Parts: sequence; C-alpha cells; structure tokens
Amino acid sequence: MLRLPTRGRLLAASTIGTMPSALRLADHVSLRIPGNSRFAAEVRGRDTVERHLAAMGVRWERMRNTRAAFALGPNEAAWLVLLTPAPSQTPVFALVAASRDSSGAVTALELFIHDELRLARQYPRDDGVVRTSLAAQRNLQQVRAIHGTGGHTRFLAASRGRVLAILDEVVPAGHAPQLVQYRFDASGRVSSLHAVLPQGLSCCNSSGSNEIYAFMITPP
Repeated sequence: MLRLPTRGRLLAASTIGTMPSALRLADHVSLRIPGNSRFAAEVRGRDTVERHLAAMGVRWERMRNTRAAFALGPNEAAWLVLLTPAPSQTPVFALVAASRDSSGAVTALELFIHDELRLARQYPRDDGVVRTSLAAQRNLQQVRAIHGTGGHTRFLAASRGRVLAILDEVVPAGHAPQLVQYRFDASGRVSSLHAVLPQGLSCCNSSGSNEIYAFMITPP
C-alpha cells in the first residue's frame, strides 16, 4: 500500500515562485489530452493546439493573460478551467498544465481532467476505440485510496507519470485549498511529492469564473 502524507503534513504547503502571464506558445508546442473522448489526442503545432483547445471551450489567448491558479514549479504552471465544448452539456473541470523553456515560450501543454468518464460519455469517439493508460489508472487508484473522491477532495486527475489533487484543508482561518502533486516512476512508486497553495483564482472563461471560484473556496 502506498504511504502518503497525512492531512496535517500536507498543510505545510508553499508557493513555488510564479510564472508570468502573457505566455506565448512555441511553434512546436505539444498538447496531450488523455482519456477516451473525441478530444483525446496528442497534437503538435501552435495553430493546431489553439484550435484543439478552442473546440473544448478553452481560449488560449484569453487564458494566458490571466494569473495561473497554481505554480507547479519554476517553469510550469496550471490553470483551472471549465471544458465546455457544447453549452447544453454539463461542464467538466480540468487543469491545463503549461511548461515553458528558457526563452519563456510554452513548449508543452497537458490536460488533467477531473472526470474523464463524463467527458467521454458526453463526447464519445466516432471510431469507438477505447484507449486505457494502465499506468495512469494505477497512479490514480493509489492516490484515491488515500484521499477519496468527494468531500475535501475537490479535484483528482492523473497522467502516466503523475497525479494532481486539489484538497480543501481545514485551517484556523477557515478553508484553504491546495494542490498536491504526486510524481510516479515507471514501477508505480512515488518519486516526488509536494503541495502548493493557489497563487490566483483567475480563469480563462469569464462565464465560468464564478463556478470555478466557488469550486475552490466553498466548504464541502
């Protein structure tokens, strides 16, 4: 069984610097979207990436000029967004993680989707192909076993190498959301772990900003 920090230890969260807004996409930027929805893919090229994000309701030009919700490291930040491909469907929360190079250009984007199954049900693939990342499922199950999926666990999503969780911690002043990032090695063991406090609650989508704000601060 994976041994993870207790809630008390997770309260020792910190911010890891900040990434500037107004980031530009590199010409060769890549975008990775997991899951089995029609949007799941790995695409490359600035114009292709922008179109793919826009199809999911995420406008890069608007998002990049807002403050990222979390700084995941000195060269990576994450924005909390609502995926709204069709207004008639229930929005799905996601984190857009952006990594930049030494020149400041974003070279890689990765979506962490809170409810991949819902997104796949609402927007199924046309070819019916089902793709499963066993590593991502394994990592997610280990973290879910510790934190659960409701209550104080506001957000939980995985990739092949890491899991991102937004937890609502009870502190003397009230409630304090924080992001905990777990990185895994190829064997499924945690290779690193750290918790960061939000550096902002701005969102790429003005129509969804109130929902995202409530998602982050309303006690469960």
